[in-house]
Amino acid sequence: MSGAIVTHDAVSGAVVRALVPIAAGQPIYDERMLQDFNEPCFFVIEPSVTEEKQLDRYWMYEHKIEVSYFPKPQAMTDRRLLSEWRQLLFSTLRKIDVDAYMDSEGKIVRLPVRAHAAECRWIEDHLVYYANYRLRCREVVDEGVIMQKLIENQNIK
Repeated sequence: MSGAIVTHDAVSGAVVRALVPIAAGQPIYDERMLQDFNEPCFFVIEPSVTEEKQLDRYWMYEHKIEVSYFPKPQAMTDRRLLSEWRQLLFSTLRKIDVDAYMDSEGKIVRLPVRAHAAECRWIEDHLVYYANYRLRCREVVDEGVIMQKLIENQNIK
């Protein structure tokens, strides 16, 4: 099986996978966050995805990601701890491995994607990390369709 399998949640899923080692058992919520969650915890959302047509069959997708970290309320006064969490988020989410496609054996191939325009700030009682991840994707077209078009156009490209 060949072809791109980048899905709408591939980037947010990669961010969640990257957070698991540093979360150390703390819950990581996504868009399906439960009511009455308990701190400390993470909340990952992907508020927007934009696409831009490039040359030939290539598209540029930009995924905006927000990662909120809600520490325990008593930790909000420890500036050193807050600074450490900010640095940890930057270093952990600087580069993520996104599920990109399936190889010929049916195994998922993960490709590294680097964050750009990353920012981290305290908003009220939690830390929010913002980043954009750009993916350049190629539209997969069945070879039979291409050959049929060449035949219809009498091999004129």
